[in-house]
Amino acid sequence: MKYKMTDERWESVHAYLNYAIRNPKKVPDKGVLLALSTEELSHVFTKKRLELINAIKGNEVDSVSDLSRNLGRKLSAVDRDLKILENFGIVTLEKKGRVVTPSLKAEILLLPLVPAKRLEEIVA
Repeated sequence: MKYKMTDERWESVHAYLNYAIRNPKKVPDKGVLLALSTEELSHVFTKKRLELINAIKGNEVDSVSDLSRNLGRKLSAVDRDLKILENFGIVTLEKKGRVVTPSLKAEILLLPLVPAKRLEEIVA
């Protein structure tokens, strides 16, 4: 699934950015902001992908192979899940020769769960 910025999503992002401009001390430095539909949210954040995020966050991971072995999952499944998380800006995959090392791109993930109009009321 490829992430696409729609007009409705942009409105949510715009409302949040307006809030961030007015309240910069309340906004995290290393954050990722995603405006996802319910379908996309459940597609991106599966139990196994959350497990991957937590494993990367909790340990120094040397490679995707190492991560796969530690979690007892097939390398192809871990690789697929990491690429989806990378597409959404949640992890980075650094390749050095044949070794690919995953790391978290951001420390905080922001997911507006309300439409832009409602978000503007909440953060105003």
